[in-house]
Amino acid sequence: MKRLMVLASFCGCLAALGADSPWRFQWPAVIPAVAEKSVEATVPVRLDADLAVEVTCGDGAKGAAWVVAKMSAWFGGFAFRATDVAASVADLPAGDEAYALAAEPGKLFVRARTMKGVRWALMTLRQIAQPVRGTFGKLAYEVPKFTVRDAPETPFRALHLCAFPEVTISRLEHGIRMAAYYKFNYVIVESWGVFRSERHPWYGWADGRLTTAECRRLATVAKDLGVTLVPFFNIFGHATATRGKSGKNAILDTRPEYQGMFEPVAGFNWCLSNPAARQAICDLVGELHEAFGRPPYFHLGCDEADSPSCAACCAVDYGKLLADHVLAVADYVRRLGARPMIWHDMLVKEGDPRWKGFYAHGTDATVSLLDVLPKDVIICDWWYDDPPKDGKYPTLEHFREKGFTTLTCPWDNVAGIRSQCDYARRNGLGVIGTTWNHFTAYKIWEMYPYSAAGAWSETAARDVDAAAARYSTFLRDTFGTHWRQVGYDTPGVDRYSEFGYFTDQIGVSIHDK
Repeated sequence: MKRLMVLASFCGCLAALGADSPWRFQWPAVIPAVAEKSVEATVPVRLDADLAVEVTCGDGAKGAAWVVAKMSAWFGGFAFRATDVAASVADLPAGDEAYALAAEPGKLFVRARTMKGVRWALMTLRQIAQPVRGTFGKLAYEVPKFTVRDAPETPFRALHLCAFPEVTISRLEHGIRMAAYYKFNYVIVESWGVFRSERHPWYGWADGRLTTAECRRLATVAKDLGVTLVPFFNIFGHATATRGKSGKNAILDTRPEYQGMFEPVAGFNWCLSNPAARQAICDLVGELHEAFGRPPYFHLGCDEADSPSCAACCAVDYGKLLADHVLAVADYVRRLGARPMIWHDMLVKEGDPRWKGFYAHGTDATVSLLDVLPKDVIICDWWYDDPPKDGKYPTLEHFREKGFTTLTCPWDNVAGIRSQCDYARRNGLGVIGTTWNHFTAYKIWEMYPYSAAGAWSETAARDVDAAAARYSTFLRDTFGTHWRQVGYDTPGVDRYSEFGYFTDQIGVSIHDK
C-alpha cells in the first residue's frame, strides 16, 4: 500500500509539473541558417489537421498540393489543408529562390517567387519542427510562432557525389535527398564503374547498381525536391573508373579484349588516337544524359591525366589530339542541349611559378587546350587545402580573366571550404562541394554543412561556425539528426549498414583519404 501511495504521489507530481511548466522553444541549428527571423519562443504552433496553410507562388505555380504531400509525409501523416493564395511577394529578398515562411497558432504562410523558394521554405520548416512531447508511438510536430525571410547569395550550389561499388542506391539517394535538405540546387553524380550501360554492356563492373532506370528514378526524386542531377563521365584520365590506389580497372580487369581503347599503363587514360574510344565515349555520354533527364550541364572530368604511353599517341602532336578530342565531345554535349564542364588542373602547367602551392598538373601539350577551348565550357577549379594567406586564388583568377565561367570546388578542409565559398560569393562564382571517398566516411558531417552554408550566404556561413563552436560534437550531432530525418524518406534504408553515415561503427579510419 505504501508503494502505491508513493507511486501515486510521484505521478501526481509529474502531472502537476506538466500542467505548470511553461513551453519554451529553443531555435535549432538550421543549415543553411536563414537570413532574417523573428521568434516568439513561448507561443506553440501545432502542425496538425487544424492548421490552415496558405501558399503563394509569385510566378503563378500551384504549390499547395506539393506542400500538403510533403507536410503529410514529414509531420505525422495528418490530412493537412493548404490553399494557393495570390499575395504580394515584393517584400522578398532578390532572386527566384527567395522565400518567406511564417507560423502562428492555427496558420502557416509560405510565400515565394517560384516553386524553388516554396521547396526551400519547406526544408526550413522541417528543420525547425520538433516532435510534441508526451506522446508514445504516435507523432505530432510543433514549431514556435515565427517569421523567416531568406534567399541564397550564390545561384549555382552543387554537391559532387561518387557512386562507388560500395555505395548502394539507397545510400546515393539518401545523399541526394540530404543535398536538397541543405538547399544545394545541383548534385553531380559520378559513376565509378557502376553505370550499367545498355548500349555498351562491357563498360564497368558487371554487378553495377546504377541502371538507366535507376538514373531516371533518382533524377525524378531530385527534381521533385528542387535539385537537378548532373551526370559525370571521365573522357580523358581516370578511365579506369576506379581510384588509382586500388589497382582496379572497371573494364580491363574482366574484359582484356578492350585494351586497345585505353593507354597501356594501367589503362588510366582513354586512348585518344583510337576513334572507337571516342565513339564509345560519346555513346556513353549521350546515354547518361538521357538517363538523367537531359539536364542543362554535363561534367566531362579531364583531371589528373597521365602522359600518353601508346605508340600511336606518342607519334603525334598530343596537344592537338587532346584538343580535337575534348572539343569534339564538348560539341556533342552542346548538341545534346547541355553545357560542358571540366576540371581545371590539366589546363595550368606543372612547375609554373604562377601556380606555386596550387594544383597544376598540365604539360605543354595539355595547357594548349585552354587557347582553343570554347568559352561556354565551365571550368571547375578544385582546391582542397588551407586557404592562401593573401586570400587570392591565382588559378581561379586566371580562368576568370580568360573569360570562362569558373566554379570553386572545396573538399574536406573546413577553413578551405569557408574561404572558397566566401571568395565565390564576393566574386560571383558558383560552388561545387566535393565529398569523394568521404561520402560514407569521416568528415561527411562537416563537408555537407560547411559547403551548403558557405554557398548559401554570409549569414549562414557565420552561423555554422558559431554552431560548431558550441561544443565539439554539435555539428556532427545536428547533421546526424538531419541525416536520420532524410533517411525516413529514402527507400531501402532498412538495414544496419544503411543507417548513419558510416557503413559500420568499427574499422573506420579517420586517416582514410
